[in-house]
Amino acid sequence: MKSCTGIDYGEFASFLKTIANIRISFLNSFPRNADNCQDLLAKSLCALGPHHAAFDLKRVLHIFENMLSNEDFKRLDPSALSFKPEELLQEIREAVRTIV
Repeated sequence: MKSCTGIDYGEFASFLKTIANIRISFLNSFPRNADNCQDLLAKSLCALGPHHAAFDLKRVLHIFENMLSNEDFKRLDPSALSFKPEELLQEIREAVRTIV
């Protein structure tokens, strides 16, 4: 993958994890009162709202599900990742469930 795209599976998975963690943190701290947005992790996400964050998380979930069924990804040494994808998928599902 790295020779074709400049990023390998481990790096791509870490990139997706970063996106997911930011969206999950946002959803967990999203105020019921929009006046509190200046205190949030990402002001731009606050402007877009929780449904946008949930959409992003659903896309990350879909990509990870596809990666986990990919034969090349399955051959990746587990130590190449600093996290367990299955655990992240569960966190994403729980965060999305709070919105929809």
